Amino acid sequence: GLKLKNREETAVLAVDSGNFVHELLERTAKKAKEIETEEEMRVFALSEGEKIMQSPIYSAQSDIASGAFFSQRLLDEGVEVALACYRQIKNSDFVVEETEMSVATSELHGKIDRVDTTEKYVRVVDYKTGAIDDSALSYYTGRKLQMQLYMSAIKGEKIPAGVFYFPASTQYTESADGKFQMRGFMSGDEEALRAGDKNITEDKQSEYFPASLGKNRSKRVMNEQDFRDFLDYSVLVARQGCKELKEGYIAPTPYGESC
Repeated sequence: GLKLKNREETAVLAVDSGNFVHELLERTAKKAKEIETEEEMRVFALSEGEKIMQSPIYSAQSDIASGAFFSQRLLDEGVEVALACYRQIKNSDFVVEETEMSVATSELHGKIDRVDTTEKYVRVVDYKTGAIDDSALSYYTGRKLQMQLYMSAIKGEKIPAGVFYFPASTQYTESADGKFQMRGFMSGDEEALRAGDKNITEDKQSEYFPASLGKNRSKRVMNEQDFRDFLDYSVLVARQGCKELKEGYIAPTPYGESC
């Protein structure tokens, strides 16, 4: 009745690849500020990746040539992604406060891939090994509220600096420079931007997120108060959705064919 199928005995599956990269980033991001050089991080990431590869779900693949090839490719990719993550953290004022952070309130349950903080700011980072939908349309029509709700739940007294998706994949992109650039929405106040990138300038977009110190034309970059209001919208629309469901109204709103 459930149309279940036997697990494919083939090269590492896409879901396994995503889980591998997530676990490797969880282990390496915590050490970013302690490790001095990229080469040291490469060695550490490779070592941790090899440990993960010893688990049954991955080690079984090495029995066949194609499985061994894809496992090695996945390990190489994971190391490159970990290095990109390392550079973003190392060249910022942020430290990794927590990874795989559980969030539980009376209204919300979830898990955040990474929370970064300074004494003043906080940002939320979600790792994506597949397609990223960070469009404003998806947010304002209530289909992509997760990151903003997480920020609303955990920010406390700190100032929100950004809600970001980190593209945790080495897949081809038109611009090699922007391959690992975080995507999402952020505060455009100068202090917040400088906290996220120590080398940010007036005339060139940051290597780590789509903003510069000059005039930012993107609607993803807001002043501090507008960004707070932007985040509050996620709470408003989520509560309204819950209210409608409790009242028995189940039509997909405000955007059709979204359920």
